[in-house]
Formats: sequence, structure tokens, C-alpha cells
Amino acid sequence: MFPPHPENGSYNRVGRKLGERARDEAYQEAERRIEAARQEGATELDLSGLELTELPEAIASLAQLQSLGISKKQLREFRCSRPIAIA
Repeated sequence: MFPPHPENGSYNRVGRKLGERARDEAYQEAERRIEAARQEGATELDLSGLELTELPEAIASLAQLQSLGISKKQLREFRCSRPIAIA
């Protein structure tokens, strides 16, 4: 068993940081929602509740996006070349 690291938290038996799997799943869910929005031509996208620390690059493919729901307190940085309403 791996001992907890004071800065990184606890690890499971294979050395993977606990919580890392949940973040991977949330990122994959965000990518799934982004792809669905792209296919539908959606102008709004809700990624709130996923606790993302960064947005998938695929979000750049949403040229029609006007409104983005996101948990801002978790997001480290957000850059955009055009106005988007953040809810």
C-alpha cells in the first residue's frame, strides 16, 4: 500500500491517486456533452457539477456556443477569443 503524500492526498493499491478516476470520468462526460452539443448545433452547454479544473480542447469546436454552465470555483483558467456567457 502506498502511504499518503502530504501534498497529493491518498493513493490506492496500484498507486493511483484517489479521486483521479472521478476526475477522468468527469472529463470524459464533459467531452461527451461537448460532442453532443456540436452535433446538435447547441448554443448552450451545461458542464456544471462536473467540477472540472480545465475544459476539454474540444470546446473550441463549438462555434455556435453562446452560454456555458460551469463550476467556476474549480476552473483554474478560462480563455476565450469571443464573448460567451458563463452561468
